[in-house]
Amino acid sequence: MPDVFEDTFQKLHQALVAFFEGAQKNHLFRPGIDAGLATLSFHSQILYLSYAAAAIKSLRGADVADPGFRERWKAHVLDVLCHGLLK
Repeated sequence: MPDVFEDTFQKLHQALVAFFEGAQKNHLFRPGIDAGLATLSFHSQILYLSYAAAAIKSLRGADVADPGFRERWKAHVLDVLCHGLLK
């Protein structure tokens, strides 16, 4: 499992941090946003689908294998990441 973590998740995390740092430098993020924490937040949303399928089914009645649900999840995560929850 450590090699899967290093080969996949570690590389994805590093790429997202670099992307978010670039967004920060180009003033696409609000001042004070921590690129590393934003990456963890975004990454955790992606990982949640894979390890919490039973919880999602129980809490929401949704199947993470359903392409429609996955598309709604992706759109929601991106919307909240880019626009937040507040009006």
